[in-house]
Amino acid sequence: MKLIAVKEAKYIEEYKLEIIFIDDKKRFVDFQPFFLKHSNPQYNKYKKN
Repeated sequence: MKLIAVKEAKYIEEYKLEIIFIDDKKRFVDFQPFFLKHSNPQYNKYKKN
């Protein structure tokens, strides 16, 4: 089984990160849809008013 781990995460803007894995693959992730969709109070501090 191949290990998947994050080597580095870079802030891009607002809710967007560039994730670099230990195999040097890069992915851009936008967390905004997740934070706006979920109404759990623990995520409220990350939402813009």
